[in-house]
Amino acid sequence: MARAANWAALLDDADVNRQVREACERWCSQDPRHRVALDRMRGLAARFDRLDGMERETLTVAAARRARPDHRSAIAALAMLVLVVAGGWRLAPLLVPLFPDHRTDAGQRRNVALADGSELVLDGNSAVDVDLSATVRRITLFQGQVQATVTADATRPFTVTTADGTATALGTAYIVRKQAEGTRITVVESRVQVCANAQVAGCLDLAAGQRALITPTGVQRLSDVDPRAAAGWVRGWLEADDMPLPELLSELNRQRQRPIRFDPASLAGRRVTGSFPLDDTDRAVQALAAATGLRLYRAPDGDMVLSTSR
Repeated sequence: MARAANWAALLDDADVNRQVREACERWCSQDPRHRVALDRMRGLAARFDRLDGMERETLTVAAARRARPDHRSAIAALAMLVLVVAGGWRLAPLLVPLFPDHRTDAGQRRNVALADGSELVLDGNSAVDVDLSATVRRITLFQGQVQATVTADATRPFTVTTADGTATALGTAYIVRKQAEGTRITVVESRVQVCANAQVAGCLDLAAGQRALITPTGVQRLSDVDPRAAAGWVRGWLEADDMPLPELLSELNRQRQRPIRFDPASLAGRRVTGSFPLDDTDRAVQALAAATGLRLYRAPDGDMVLSTSR
C-alpha cells in the first residue's frame, strides 16, 4: 500500500515523464495486487478533491505528524480521509502502514538504535513501527526486511510481528522478511520462537542457521543456511550459494531505483554462486553478465537489460 501511495503521488505530478509511467506499469505487472492498490490510492485522491477546506487541513496536519516532509506525505494524507468519510476510527489499523516510524527507499539501509539498547537494520524498501513499553517490545514489519539484534530483558519479550505471525527473540539476532508468500524468519544467533496467526497452527523454536516461513496456514520449516551469509546484506553484500539467477536478480532489484530488466523464463535453470556488492549493483550485474556469458546492455530508456540474446 505504501508503494502504491508513492506511485500515485508521482503520477499525480503534472510533469510526470514517460519513464516514470513505464516504471509504474512494470511495477503493476509484477503482481495483480499492485494495480488494485494503485487504483485504490488514486481513487482516494479523487475523494480528497471533494473534501472541504477544514477537512483537508485536518488530514494534512494528521499526516504531517508522522509522514516524511516530501511530496509523498500529501498522498499519505489522502489515506486519512477514509477515517473522515467512514465516520470512525475502526479503519485506523489499515492505514498505519502509511505512517511507519522508520522506512527506507530502494538501495537504502538504515541502522536504528532503540531505547532499550537493541538495534534494527532495515533493508531497502522496508517499513517498521516500534512499540517499546514497560511490558512489551514490539516491532511491526509492514514491508521489506529487518535484522533485529536484541538486548536481553527477561521482563519484556522482544517480538517482530507481521500480518502472518510473530517471531520472538529467545536470544540475540534474527532476520524477518515480509514477502509475497508469507514471512520468512532466519536466525543469526541464539534462538527465536516463530508462531503463525492461523488458529490451527503451533509454534517452532529455531536455532542459529535455521529458517521458517509463516503463511496463512501455519509455520513451515525451511532448509538451513549459513547464518553469516544470510546476514550478508547487513554488511552490504549479497551472498549467493547456488542461487537461481532470477532470484538473485530480484534481490538486486530490491536495492535499485531502476530495476534490471530480465526474462525469468529464459534464465530459469541458471544458478549462481558468489558475493555481490549491494552498494554498487551496476558492478554486481556486470560481474554476473561476465560470469554467465549473458548480454548486458542499456535500453533506450536507460534501463539495464540482462538477456540471453547476443
